[in-house]
Amino acid sequence: MHYMRRKRSGTTGSAGYTRRPGRTVAERVYPRLITNPETGCWEWTGALRNGYGAVGIGKSVHYVHRWVYVQHVGPIPTDYVIDHLCCNRRCANPEHLEAVTDETNKARGGHAHGTRKETAR
Repeated sequence: MHYMRRKRSGTTGSAGYTRRPGRTVAERVYPRLITNPETGCWEWTGALRNGYGAVGIGKSVHYVHRWVYVQHVGPIPTDYVIDHLCCNRRCANPEHLEAVTDETNKARGGHAHGTRKETAR
């Protein structure tokens, strides 16, 4: 088994996930986003962390929706969070994301088991 791992990744290390060298973050992210025709959400089909899409970049794990937001909209202001206007944590559609303060996000009421706000799509 470790011989196959070495052949694929160049190492016999047993890190849970071995990346294929040479792939950009975009080449790893976009194929795992599937558009939901009913909602327009770009739903992440890869790994999740706290219900949000997650991808390894370098030696750290980043939320997919934040990465996509930066690529399509621009930098996230300091002390801001990304609010999912569609209430779907797996969504990375930049049209469904908005940079807001944590207070605004909490006031909008992102509830895990209930209704959300009037502005939800």
